[in-house]
Amino acid sequence: MKDGGQSQPETSSPTADLLSPKHINRIGSWNVRTLFQTGKPVQTIREMKNYKLSLLGIQEARWVGSGKRQLATGDTIIWSGRNDHVHQGGVALAMTKEATRALLEWKPVSERLLYARLNSRYVKLSVLVNYAPTEVADDADKDDFYDGLQSTIDRIPNHDVLLLLGDFNARLGSDNAGRESNMGKHGMGTMNDNGSRLSDLCGANRLTVGGTLFEHKRIHKLTWRSPDGKTHSQIDHIVINNKWKRSLQDVRVKRLADVGSDHHLLVAKLSLKLKKASNGSTRKNHFDIDKLQDPEIKRTFNITLRNRFQQLQDEQEMSIHAFNEAMQETGKQILGFRKTKKEEWISAASWTKIDERKAIKKNLLSTKSPRLQERRKAEYSQKDKEVKKSCRKDKRQYFDNLATDAENAARRKDMATLYKATKKMRGNTGPSQDTPVKDKNGSHISGEKEKTERWREHFAEILNSPHQQNQL
Repeated sequence: MKDGGQSQPETSSPTADLLSPKHINRIGSWNVRTLFQTGKPVQTIREMKNYKLSLLGIQEARWVGSGKRQLATGDTIIWSGRNDHVHQGGVALAMTKEATRALLEWKPVSERLLYARLNSRYVKLSVLVNYAPTEVADDADKDDFYDGLQSTIDRIPNHDVLLLLGDFNARLGSDNAGRESNMGKHGMGTMNDNGSRLSDLCGANRLTVGGTLFEHKRIHKLTWRSPDGKTHSQIDHIVINNKWKRSLQDVRVKRLADVGSDHHLLVAKLSLKLKKASNGSTRKNHFDIDKLQDPEIKRTFNITLRNRFQQLQDEQEMSIHAFNEAMQETGKQILGFRKTKKEEWISAASWTKIDERKAIKKNLLSTKSPRLQERRKAEYSQKDKEVKKSCRKDKRQYFDNLATDAENAARRKDMATLYKATKKMRGNTGPSQDTPVKDKNGSHISGEKEKTERWREHFAEILNSPHQQNQL
């Protein structure tokens, strides 16, 4: 994607095949109301894993600026927010570890629009995460949003699978007369102005609104509920280009997914009917060397390794191959491989409260009595407050423990533990993030090769400037 806007490069070539043939990919869209709340990103990722989603488009992330954050779980979130430090609006895309390895490029277009392109052997996947203005917003705001969305679509390769994931605040209805090519007969409600704009956009770009194609129960199509629980609407949508419409297997609401939002999770199933081909990529396992901090394990490791070396010296002359093999076998036997780290700061008590909140939501959705509904809503609100309070407490305790570990490590001159604890306390707010690079016109660059070339050009101009030459 080449334009004058911001585009972030990836530092390595993609090693994953996201849309592998004969494999069903589950991709979601969810207005979570905020990620700028203690514990909310982890809760969102947990539900993402529960429903086996490879990608999740997020609206109202409320993170400022733009960036890329890798969680301790290995999952990654890229986001696009406001640049005035106001925590409102904003969109994001959450990706599993496998999906992150398929990321080719991404671009934070605005606080309402994020673009990402992912690798596949046979066809690339372009994803646009959207958060449209509300129905009562000014027409100028709506025009700006759809103009920006159209401009972004125009620069996406025609052969890509294109998905629009978003809270469009658009009701489409079930009457598709004259719009058969861009919507089905299974929409809900009556078309509003935002619905008309979305339909026109789909018609102009040969797109189809996926949620209107599949016949489901009413409760499995409505994506939003009002605070009083009396109004429900289908305003969140997943849109696909007509060229790949047959690859869209289903679009359905998952009502039991819960992060304390008034929107329901919307999930699409996507499957390419192509022959699968391996790209031959392999992953390297790493030994869990942290276990060597335990004196007993360290002693066992040393004895076992010494015995292996002694046996090799008795049998034959030591070679580099024999040395490496002895190290590998001893590492496997004593240390084992490093396992994927989990988000460790949320306590079991907090996860219990989160599960209790989810159970209350399940009871609320199945309750018919107005009196019981009011009671369930009060219980849900109270439990949500308890979750937030418990997560904040866990976060404080987690950093207190890290500080203690760092202090103890510094006292015994354990630099490795001190570095790890300091790195965890530092978080992902520094250079480890994907820092934007701009061209000479001030526009952000997305591709890794383009970023590298821009850095080369930048240093060439600095080091070869006339001022420097005159000094020499």
